Amino acid sequence: IKSGICQAYERIKSGTEQTIQGNIRTFWYQWVKPVLAHIPDDDQTTTDPYDLMLRAFSELILERKLFHYADFDFTDENWENRRIGTTRPEILVFSEKRGWIRFLREIHEKFGVSTLALGGAPSALTSEYTTKHIKEALGSKETPVKLIGVVDYDPSGDIIAEAFRGQLQACGLEVSSLITIVEPKHYRTEELEIYKYPLPAGQKTKTEKWLKKTGGIYEEAYGLEAESMPRALMNKLVEAQIIEVNSQS
Repeated sequence: IKSGICQAYERIKSGTEQTIQGNIRTFWYQWVKPVLAHIPDDDQTTTDPYDLMLRAFSELILERKLFHYADFDFTDENWENRRIGTTRPEILVFSEKRGWIRFLREIHEKFGVSTLALGGAPSALTSEYTTKHIKEALGSKETPVKLIGVVDYDPSGDIIAEAFRGQLQACGLEVSSLITIVEPKHYRTEELEIYKYPLPAGQKTKTEKWLKKTGGIYEEAYGLEAESMPRALMNKLVEAQIIEVNSQS
């Protein structure tokens, strides 16, 4: 699979093959699946070959830095969920879920900051294009990016936020800080009793690590959905972070 990716890159670079002009699954159908179809018993593997391809791309691009997703002319399917700041592109407000798109666009229009709805785990491809566009907006300025995250207060939300920061940095974007908005300190005691939920028992190691970092809720393994926070309070807290960043500049 890695060999196929590298061959595709070289042929596209030399002009002997057209760029993909589709998503990564398009590459799968054009370059990988036809080869696997000629390998006996390829369907007997315990690992999904498509996942192997995604990991191969991530290794070759983010770790080894041999080329970029943009070199293949991939379509970033998340492009509609991204807005690049008009006045403060280096402030990036992001959400874990796509349901926050309207909220993010309002923040973008009001403050001129960058916004992105991840729609789950961050995509390395989306992170690369986000990095590219923010750098273009910054021009010659080498301003570090400040991240403001609307993610669930639980191990998964924390992993998503940290993974997004890591991907941006791997793509060449300097990140100076990461703030997440949904935290127990912003809730009244009675609200915590209503909205807290027990974390899955089958994720003991992940939960223990998160508890050590955050304290959970009253030092217990409970989380909070981002949607449990009233929209007015969410607006207030995000705006306060943006204003604080502006005052520090």
